[in-house]
Amino acid sequence: MIDYRELQEIDIKQIWSIDRSEQITAEYYFRDGGLQIRPVEIDVSGWPVGEPEKNSPVLKLIFERGGWSYGAFDGQVLVGVIVLSGALVSAVRNQLELKFLYVDQKYRKQLLGQACLIKPYKKLRGVT
Repeated sequence: MIDYRELQEIDIKQIWSIDRSEQITAEYYFRDGGLQIRPVEIDVSGWPVGEPEKNSPVLKLIFERGGWSYGAFDGQVLVGVIVLSGALVSAVRNQLELKFLYVDQKYRKQLLGQACLIKPYKKLRGVT
């Protein structure tokens, strides 16, 4: 059974154990005022070298500045994560920046990412 909860600072290191491997077959780009799609073949086999060392301090800073980190856990193992910055962005300052959204390869197609997004959205909107 998957449990969802807000991450604690101690949980940040578990993000790097998520298997983010995937095959990317298409990508979107912006052209002529709209999104266009093109085929690609990209094999993502895991975290890039140095990614944990580079982004762990960034994630810690987001946590310290009031950002939002929410995770999906299978027992004690983090299998999905969403990280929103604490700073409002956009012209009207009503949006948060999505910094990370990863679901372990073995847990995809179970709506874990969606569940991780809905929980903080409801909290930010004051909905229970």
